[in-house]
Amino acid sequence: MLSALESVLPGGLQRGTTVVVDGPGATALVHAVLAGPTTAGSWAACVGVASMGWAAAAEMGVALERVAVVRSDERRAPQVLAALVDAFDVVVIGDEHRPDRSEIRRLQSRARERGAVLLRLARSVPDFWASGYRDREQDGDGWGADVRLKCGPPTWSGTGQGWGHLTARRTTVTARGRRGFDRPHRVDLWLPGPDGVAIADVVTIAGRRVG
Repeated sequence: MLSALESVLPGGLQRGTTVVVDGPGATALVHAVLAGPTTAGSWAACVGVASMGWAAAAEMGVALERVAVVRSDERRAPQVLAALVDAFDVVVIGDEHRPDRSEIRRLQSRARERGAVLLRLARSVPDFWASGYRDREQDGDGWGADVRLKCGPPTWSGTGQGWGHLTARRTTVTARGRRGFDRPHRVDLWLPGPDGVAIADVVTIAGRRVG
């Protein structure tokens, strides 16, 4: 796992768990999460993620040679997802596929049995943060994740008064869930910054002090 994400997911991705990523910048955070396991030799499969942006993923450090992109229609999705959980270490499920609750439970049970990680890119799930974490039958989207990562509104840096280009994005990531995440915690990240994904502290961008 990238060192900057250790403060977001202490101990890294845990086998057999479900992680849901939501909010502005969710795709970039999924890239960052995938970078660690793929560069360490694990294999990832992505289904229902046509808008992932693989050039950006490579820049984040994802080892693309260890990522399989799978296309499937809704009719065959349950069988395809079950096969992927059997064969891959991490399975990314985009919001182009919306499994029902019974299918989600079967996938999660299979992931626990096989030691796979389900990584849900859920850019359009209902906002549940104001009322707190709720159990799997009440959380609105049916995933009942072990950990949920919420990206807050980003702040971009790099532009001046009519000149320059965007060079860094700062966002607050909130982690909430179970297994050590009963109390939500927030981490400010450059996603990315001048040196890639990093804890947002004090960084110099284009000669200026930012942080």
